[in-house]
Amino acid sequence: MGGKPLNGRPGALTISLFVISAAAPLTTVFGAVPAAFSSGMTSIVPEMFLLSGLLYLAFYMLLLSAARNMPASGAYHTYIARGMGWRVSFAMAAVSLVSYLFIQLGVAALFGVFFRDVLGAAGAGVSPWIWSMLALAIANPLARRPARTSTLILGIVIGVELSVLVVVNCFLLFHADISGSLRRSFSGTGLMHDRTGATLAFIVGSFVGLEAISMFKDESPQAARSERIATYLSVLFMTGVYVLSSYCIEAYYFPSDIAVQASRRQELLYFDAIGLLLGQWWNWGIRILLIVSLFACILSLSRNVDEYLSSFLFPRRVPMQAERGRACHIQTAMLVAGLMLCLFLGFDPYRMVFPVCSEIAIFGIVVTQIFVCLSFVAGVGLRGKAMISRAMMPWAALVLAGLLIEFGFIVMNPQIVYRNSLLLSCWPLAAIGLTGILTFLAAPRRITA
Repeated sequence: MGGKPLNGRPGALTISLFVISAAAPLTTVFGAVPAAFSSGMTSIVPEMFLLSGLLYLAFYMLLLSAARNMPASGAYHTYIARGMGWRVSFAMAAVSLVSYLFIQLGVAALFGVFFRDVLGAAGAGVSPWIWSMLALAIANPLARRPARTSTLILGIVIGVELSVLVVVNCFLLFHADISGSLRRSFSGTGLMHDRTGATLAFIVGSFVGLEAISMFKDESPQAARSERIATYLSVLFMTGVYVLSSYCIEAYYFPSDIAVQASRRQELLYFDAIGLLLGQWWNWGIRILLIVSLFACILSLSRNVDEYLSSFLFPRRVPMQAERGRACHIQTAMLVAGLMLCLFLGFDPYRMVFPVCSEIAIFGIVVTQIFVCLSFVAGVGLRGKAMISRAMMPWAALVLAGLLIEFGFIVMNPQIVYRNSLLLSCWPLAAIGLTGILTFLAAPRRITA
């Protein structure tokens, strides 16, 4: 039974805008880049962004190759279903759903904090959780509007974000010792630093949202072409922005000083430089733009969550538009309930909720990507199920090794939130594992139309 596409027929540009908006490039540059430097790394943050970007480009090239041999492909769990069966697919779909819900919860919490700060004295008496709930209540229904409406909004936001980053990076480079910083940047010897895991976690989180390429490409009039263009455009754009921005701020503070400066004033690392070079009114404008960027991120991620919720609510068919609306309402209710629980428990939205939610989401997304690669390997030996040719196996093995190394670094040094307790730091990984195991045990062995 077929359903009417929810938001029209998006093309490659529309898909790319949703992917890039989900990553919130301005928020990533002003948030994740200082956090990565504050972990104690010197002179390797730009190259770690570069290596991660190349790894995800290789991963999505595998997805492009696999999609040609599948009658229908989409989110990560569709590839896992073909290679490892429906029960594993359901388990990984649950892991992905939980990951995206936690991402949205964390981003909404951060939105509330930034919105209250911009309001200043006028908003001092209002809890940031109220602004977070309001953002979710507006963004989730807006995600169901026609694709051209969302595309226009996201296109304007990303255009302004990119313009601001270009101006800021140019001023940082103009006042930096470029010759001195080039002699130390991109030296791989620092990769074995004892804080590599924490740094890599922030960097991996910067590439969240890429799955939307696979999710929505089948809604495009030219699915294969749109997926290919959106993949290269999104991954290369995000990698380029992150590498250049991290290099520029490193060159401004100089490689030998950037880690110290970031650890002392992580939240103000960029704002101090911008206020000195461009004036305080630029800081005020960027803070407003950060709020808009976070709202665009919530808007984009709503579509990812909607896709997974719909697959659980209607596993045997494509849902109609009204039925997807039901999934949207359930999504909003779950997230608002999560925010109310955080409010009731007295959690700090910036120092507690956002980093914990990010940590859970990072574990979940990387684990799912590893299972996708394992599905490619498992499917090669099964007649009629092979998604990639044997000639692509070395490529798949290389990508799988990269993801396992990435995951290993994060697991071996997961103390992002609770730096003094390894036991407490590992509970997000345990939560993701428990979600997958319980869903696997409860999942049907077979789905029939």
